[in-house]
Amino acid sequence: MSRVLFIGGRLVAVLLLVSFLAACDQDDAVGGGSSAQTAPDRADLTITSATVQRVSDNSCSGAATCLIVTVANRGARDATGLQDGCFTDSFGAPRLVASFALGGSVPARSTITFRSGWSDLDVMVSATFDLVCEVDAVDRIIESNEANNTYSTTISF
Repeated sequence: MSRVLFIGGRLVAVLLLVSFLAACDQDDAVGGGSSAQTAPDRADLTITSATVQRVSDNSCSGAATCLIVTVANRGARDATGLQDGCFTDSFGAPRLVASFALGGSVPARSTITFRSGWSDLDVMVSATFDLVCEVDAVDRIIESNEANNTYSTTISF
């Protein structure tokens, strides 16, 4: 629909795209418009905690020191084939110190705690260091939020 108005001796055409706007409003109401784009069917991985613990049993592949990392999937889709790692530069150059869930999975809307032996620390009596852990480090899993996959903490034991 278009309307022609005369203002101050000049012709001003005002195009009213009522049908277009109505169609956009209808799409938004059912979730199909551009303002309603979300990712409800994606995974959303985040690390909620990471710690190091001494163990006396065989719960960490025979290592006396265990890396324990808890990963939550807040999304609506299972996350499988995880790529992960924990890093530190407290003992020199930054390096991967442990992989906690390589190839593992976290079902939709659940939390899993992974345990991995960290035998490099078995000989240390005590230590304080910074630890950075990342899940889906290579963005292999399509997530609703790719910015929340890293967790940093200071470990003391």
